[in-house]
Amino acid sequence: MHGTEKKAQDVFLALPFMNVSRAQRYRVEKDENGVRLDRFVSSRLPGVSRSRVSYFVKQGYVSINGQVIKKPAAPVKAGDVVDVVVPDENRNEYPPAVALPVQVLFEDRWLLVVNKPAGILVHPVPGVNREPTLLNAVIHKIRGFSGNEARRPGIVHRLDRPVSGAVVFAKKPEIAVALRELFASREVEKIYWAFVWGVPERKEFLISAPLGPHPHRRRKITVVEKGRVALTRVEVIKEREHVSLLKLQILTGRKHQIRAHLEYAGHPIVNDREYGFKPSMLDKCAAVIRNAAGEYPGIFLHARQISFKHPVTDKKICVSAPFRGHFARILEFYGIEENHIS
Repeated sequence: MHGTEKKAQDVFLALPFMNVSRAQRYRVEKDENGVRLDRFVSSRLPGVSRSRVSYFVKQGYVSINGQVIKKPAAPVKAGDVVDVVVPDENRNEYPPAVALPVQVLFEDRWLLVVNKPAGILVHPVPGVNREPTLLNAVIHKIRGFSGNEARRPGIVHRLDRPVSGAVVFAKKPEIAVALRELFASREVEKIYWAFVWGVPERKEFLISAPLGPHPHRRRKITVVEKGRVALTRVEVIKEREHVSLLKLQILTGRKHQIRAHLEYAGHPIVNDREYGFKPSMLDKCAAVIRNAAGEYPGIFLHARQISFKHPVTDKKICVSAPFRGHFARILEFYGIEENHIS
């Protein structure tokens, strides 16, 4: 296999719900100079619709001269070498269906929203984990559907393993593309709730601090001078026993944004030891919080609400994820009824 073919195939294999059939290489002829990339690839793949080819391009399965191109309208030039990774529509080597307890919050023929428990991954990570993931549970939930709808629910965004709450899946590849574009263009409103250490000085404030990779810890994100713009709106709901309940809205979608911003603000999320929370902080907390923190498999950050325009019906979808387990018990301790919060 040529180097560029391998590069394109590696990109494709990174998606846990798809499979590679073959990698194809084509050279652009003189009379094809300036043709759109998706049109050029369609001409080489008889039987594959142009919309499907457009999906391949947007997902990074097509490269020109070894560089992955994700714009279907990008022009090709005479002499270009175009590599295409073609998915196998018939193989059954998909993540297995696993009957895990997962709460369905919204479902129609195009998409699904579920309430992710803390402590599990959204999808399998090759070579990293072997335990069942949320994707396995989703496949089990929708296996009554036919064809690709049953086997390939598309991941359009993620929550970190220790975070709970609303996660959206697409049942069709074209819906996955549309939803990812909504996320990328910041047309999805996401509200989170968190229990954090300490009491902020102001009841409402905006954290505006650029984020980028930590200089010494490879997996951590931190505030850096030349990082990417990141904005988090914060509202203090209630405080008690050195712990505050916050309502958070992310106005940008950076990796680990809330966790990094709250550490930067001096109010790390309870149990989030990777982002500033120290076990000694629990000594000053109420017993109900200490006990919950000791037993909870994640951090006390919950994706409470997600709102977006449905990619097919154009209707606004607003889904709330109920609090569960230890998170719900701490809310009770704070005297907060779930039905009275958004």
